[in-house]
Amino acid sequence: MKLLTMLLAGVLCAAILVAQAPVVRSIKFTNFEPVSLEEILRVFKDKNVKLAVERAYDPAEVAAAQSTLEQLLTEKRRTGLSVNVATRDIPPRSIEIVFSVVSR
Repeated sequence: MKLLTMLLAGVLCAAILVAQAPVVRSIKFTNFEPVSLEEILRVFKDKNVKLAVERAYDPAEVAAAQSTLEQLLTEKRRTGLSVNVATRDIPPRSIEIVFSVVSR
């Protein structure tokens, strides 16, 4: 949200610009061999991670999902690994999120 003000002919004018958050169109998980997609979705539900396709993109939810995935890998005794997050814009207002397991 951005507030713009200007003075026109002695009158103060204000306008509020509201930018709509992009919509998540796709979520991908790469190199998660020890963990199934069903297990990832179950853990997201159990930990109240609200990241989902067709919802507004929220960087805080992406960070929560990344942290949850790293915890899940630790529980599976997969040490020395971390989760990277990449995003790709899909015009006009959509985004794809890719979580990848990488060595530290």
